[in-house]
Amino acid sequence: MNSFMGTTVTRIGETCRAIAKWVEKNVSTRDDAPHPANPNLCPLCFRVIDRAAVLYQFCPLCGEIRQLHGDASDEEIRRHCDGGRDFHDQPLLAHAGCRRLNPLYVQNGLKTLEQESRLRWVDAERNLTRVVDHWSLPKILDAAAKLRTVAPEERAMWFPADLLLFIRAGRARRIFVKGSKSVGKSVLSAVAVSGQAFRGTGDVEVENYAYATPSGDLTQPFTFYASVLQSLRDLRTYQPLAIGATDQRVTSIVRVGFYRRRSAPEKEWARILYDIAGENLEQAPGANVAEHIRSSDVLYAFLDITHLAVFQDALKEKPADHGEQLSRGFSTFIDGLTATSRIRKLVVVTKLDLIDLEKARGKAGLSEGQREAMGQLEKLVEQLRAARQYLGTPLTDLAGLASSSQKTLAALLDPVDPVEADIAGKLNRADGTFFVWTEGLLPAKASLGGSVLEATGEAGDTATSGTTVAEPYVQARPVNPFGVAELVDYTLMHKVD
Repeated sequence: MNSFMGTTVTRIGETCRAIAKWVEKNVSTRDDAPHPANPNLCPLCFRVIDRAAVLYQFCPLCGEIRQLHGDASDEEIRRHCDGGRDFHDQPLLAHAGCRRLNPLYVQNGLKTLEQESRLRWVDAERNLTRVVDHWSLPKILDAAAKLRTVAPEERAMWFPADLLLFIRAGRARRIFVKGSKSVGKSVLSAVAVSGQAFRGTGDVEVENYAYATPSGDLTQPFTFYASVLQSLRDLRTYQPLAIGATDQRVTSIVRVGFYRRRSAPEKEWARILYDIAGENLEQAPGANVAEHIRSSDVLYAFLDITHLAVFQDALKEKPADHGEQLSRGFSTFIDGLTATSRIRKLVVVTKLDLIDLEKARGKAGLSEGQREAMGQLEKLVEQLRAARQYLGTPLTDLAGLASSSQKTLAALLDPVDPVEADIAGKLNRADGTFFVWTEGLLPAKASLGGSVLEATGEAGDTATSGTTVAEPYVQARPVNPFGVAELVDYTLMHKVD
């Protein structure tokens, strides 16, 4: 009897261990397996929003403000006046004590607008001054002004209620974009949430929201924030886009896209991109970077294709500091690939438009694999151009695209170059690769430049700072992104849990 019981217990134990191994392998319950970040985090400061947390809710229709517990129901959070159901009419939320401060507070109080016409962006790139008229700006100002009557010392930034609700419902992807200076993170992030990537499809509606930490200049903390809003406005109105280097003092830029298909309006998604100045990413990662990775569901590891050895003699243009950029770019890219295995990773290869592929294919000494990969790259360029310009719809076999593009990138890497060989050995840590590029960008200078000021009159009048307000902005050729719609679609549809 004892022998029988012992054998039975042993077999049960073996069965349980076998089941545990199967679950560990197939259900991804391991702590180090890729899985979504905590859905109860503040989308701006990453602190937990639980019952002890306080949320301020502002209704832009009636101007009412009220206080909610952090665990308030979706119905309570989304509730607003019966006067409207438009995206822009939804309540705004502020997380009490949030570290991400409202950049519209200045030393002498809250920045004020008069019919949205007094906050102007001075564009040093084109010597123009324009009104910053993003939909969220006047509503955030109204909310902040009302909050001063309830909690005078509170400076938390406001965000759309849908942002928190989509995260809670698992209908949002929080993405940390990791790449070196000048690799194209800010351009891609702005294009991806502006709707420009889906222009011509006729099926995808996109709304957006953005936030940037206040600049180090306490007299005008809204300077960089205004530039981020203006870039989204430029894209939405098909204006040319000029984005320079992110101010190194800015510790976080948040750009959010809300996507809805007309053919399936019940399927709404949000895509939240967290961007940090490339200069900060090139240095020791520090707690700020680690916190962004820990609080995100997906990591985009950016790689500048002009850095690959196989293309060095086929560049259409080469910046003066190309060698320095190359070294920093590879290092930051490898850091992204080797980040914790708890986050899913996608490789984003940028600046394909700066490569002369025909010249590259004629280079002597190419391996057969490299020559074949360049042929595949040329076919991919044709496919993405056709999908963008003629069909008006992204490619549909996204899993196949992600996989084949990763194989193409692996074949392009030089096995003799120790850094590229190292990258080849680590590429399998990514779930896929996407080649993207943007045509029509204005030449970017060292920084975004310019400032935001209170103007006293119309174009040509003198502003309070003594700066002359330039002529109105002139319509010109808009940017044309390729491969971005496919990257967005894959990120949103790709299972992360």
